[in-house]
Amino acid sequence: MQDSRTFSFAETLIAPEHVVCSFILKPFSLGHWSFLEAYQSPLLSESLYPEEISNDPNENYLNCIRHILLFILVCSHTYEDNTRLIEDAAFYQSERQEFEKHMVEYIKKKEQWNIFAEITQIKEYLGYYINSMPEFVEKGPSSPQNGVDWKSNIYSVLKNECGYSQSEVMNMSIRRLYAEWVTIVAKSGSIEVKTKEAILAEQQAKKLVEDIRAGKVKLTEKGELVQCQPQV
Repeated sequence: MQDSRTFSFAETLIAPEHVVCSFILKPFSLGHWSFLEAYQSPLLSESLYPEEISNDPNENYLNCIRHILLFILVCSHTYEDNTRLIEDAAFYQSERQEFEKHMVEYIKKKEQWNIFAEITQIKEYLGYYINSMPEFVEKGPSSPQNGVDWKSNIYSVLKNECGYSQSEVMNMSIRRLYAEWVTIVAKSGSIEVKTKEAILAEQQAKKLVEDIRAGKVKLTEKGELVQCQPQV
């Protein structure tokens, strides 16, 4: 059986490079997600453009650029450096000024620079990692949530059951984190990993059984499904 850590490490080696405003972003991690949530970054939402804060289009434009800069600042740093950005004012000012200067120079040099194109790059980056959870179905009754954030649950599983350190978990790419978590939970028997096609087929079969029991369709002697006429 292939070791999950070996598989996950190999997966991270082939991750595509994501670039925003000429900055190369690190693989999106649990740490990045946590910091951006703490900063209430609107770029984590499904909306393409941050909510307007003023009737002045220029102010809204600058506000969007500020959010892009913050996003780049967070996702270009490790968990440890992001913690230092909060705790060390001098380090924060130095990093922010350097990133801001580089970003302004890039925008000035880039012909027909488009803010929407940069946001689209951010959305593609987030989608590549956040939407990578393998398909699975729960076995047995659903686990009660008890108000526990799912990211905290995954963090606890990887730290306590896999023996990863806090630094390793918080710097781990979301794709690898998903793969590690699914492997562990599947071994415990709580879930079963399946393809999207298998899950869809099971859902369709379940719906068909419900329709037959409800008298909406019936099975003929030839094994054909026939739609039943609604009773008046």
